[in-house]
Amino acid sequence: MVLLQAPYFHHTKDGEAMALKINVRTKARYDYSFIESAVLQLGESTLQVDSFGQYFLDGVSGADLPATFAGFPVIHSQPNEKQHVFKIDLGHGEDVIISTFKDMVSVKLDNADESRFHASVGLMGEFGGKGRLLARDGVTIVDDPNLLGQEWQVREEEDMLFQVARAPQHPQKCILPDPDAAEKNQRLGHTVALKVAEQACAHWTSNKAGCISDVMKTGDVDLASAAAMVF
Repeated sequence: MVLLQAPYFHHTKDGEAMALKINVRTKARYDYSFIESAVLQLGESTLQVDSFGQYFLDGVSGADLPATFAGFPVIHSQPNEKQHVFKIDLGHGEDVIISTFKDMVSVKLDNADESRFHASVGLMGEFGGKGRLLARDGVTIVDDPNLLGQEWQVREEEDMLFQVARAPQHPQKCILPDPDAAEKNQRLGHTVALKVAEQACAHWTSNKAGCISDVMKTGDVDLASAAAMVF
């Protein structure tokens, strides 16, 4: 899916506009889905980050880091054995941060500047202002997350940024989580009890309810300590 397309992110010496593209690949598990891979493209450069911190820089698996992505520094750090952080320094305090926690991947933009991101489109929504979640026509507001995801599925006429294509590909529709899987999951004993989740998330000062919900849904207490992640 198209997470972000910033069509005027960079301009060449000849004044030609270059777009920053960020696509993500999700995986359904029980009654939820998560990002398992993300890829950035700028010009001829690509950086793909997969589950458990595996990555490709310009098509090279596990390329030596630090290195550069389209001229911007890329730094890899590992806060602990379960997390990896890839930081692309765009300069002037702007960063793209791709983090992994076990098999989950997140993408974060820090201090995105209007001059680079003012015409951005994709799942991240409208830049600045009301932050509306818009369809591809740039007008229609899509409030349903499932419909929004289907709307921004990469089309067959658009570039495949990932190293390997994986079904389903447009015009095949995205595979949605099973809405009845939560009950099955609970019966199998894979969820975490409310009290355990509350204890795991006790140190959270904001969005504690979100932490509790995520821990219970995934059944993973470690998720509460993944401070570098954004879900």
